[in-house]
Amino acid sequence: MIVAGNPPFSAASAEDGLRARLADCDAALDAFTPTLLGLLGGGDNSTLNEEILARVRGMISDVAEQLLLSQAEAALISDIASYVEDYRSGLAERLASNGNLLRHFHSMAVEGNLCEKMQLSRSLDPVLPPLLQELISSHEERISALAMAVLSSQARFVDAYRKMKFPLRELPGAMEDLALGEFRANAEETDREGVNQTIEVLRDRRDDSTGRISLLTQLVLQLGKLDDAVLSIDRAGISLFSSALAVTTHQPREIVVLSTSEGQLPRLAVLLGAAGLASPAIAQQLFALHPNAPLLDGFEQLTTDAALAALADSSLDRTG
Repeated sequence: MIVAGNPPFSAASAEDGLRARLADCDAALDAFTPTLLGLLGGGDNSTLNEEILARVRGMISDVAEQLLLSQAEAALISDIASYVEDYRSGLAERLASNGNLLRHFHSMAVEGNLCEKMQLSRSLDPVLPPLLQELISSHEERISALAMAVLSSQARFVDAYRKMKFPLRELPGAMEDLALGEFRANAEETDREGVNQTIEVLRDRRDDSTGRISLLTQLVLQLGKLDDAVLSIDRAGISLFSSALAVTTHQPREIVVLSTSEGQLPRLAVLLGAAGLASPAIAQQLFALHPNAPLLDGFEQLTTDAALAALADSSLDRTG
């Protein structure tokens, strides 16, 4: 929640106030991953949306199941269902213990939740927002093809989110490597050879360029400076907006997505300022996300240079 007594972005103390707010956001995000891990383990939940927690738990469990299925099929295990049931919870717990992976799944759950929230509050289609629809009709073949690929991948993401699933192939390469590393580390000594063979098969199948996040990034890069609408939530939708803001500010996409929560609005304002948005455009994005949140005092004084400097000095642990 935004505290009304926070120091404003006034002329005299703009940069100090900026850094103070960003430091609070950094501390909150850094503390949240271990808190989330505790909640997944059955701890008392008074700080996190129950739906988000359930989605994170479901996504991690689904990835664990996919890994075990691949292993069981490769090992020609006769009772695959029982094998997966016996080992799924242990592997899921191991995957969740990795801070980077946990932050990624958390950001995916927040993104899916926000897509649905925007559909209800602003009639914004979570799969086909206005800008994507325009890009599909683009006369530039590369842009049109990428937009179509994004449409398909976004439809799969929304469907999987609603089912509390997460396709293993949708993990970005670095995240999949972490998941496979935890899979190997979790294996019993007698299973180690089979697990290593399974990992090699999964890596051979991987094509990072076809994953949803990769496609979103490719589309943003292809557009370049051609269309500022990618930084408009009402035009681009949550997913394309998040990728565009991550690319423009050189910040991890997970951090950008998590910055959309009400308690992280100062960080989001800084990110938008660093992306070059003027204060009216920043205000529009904050209002779209949280229309009932208190206004950020004096953020209209935020300059792009000050925002970039603040991000550069941020103490946030970007490794999860």
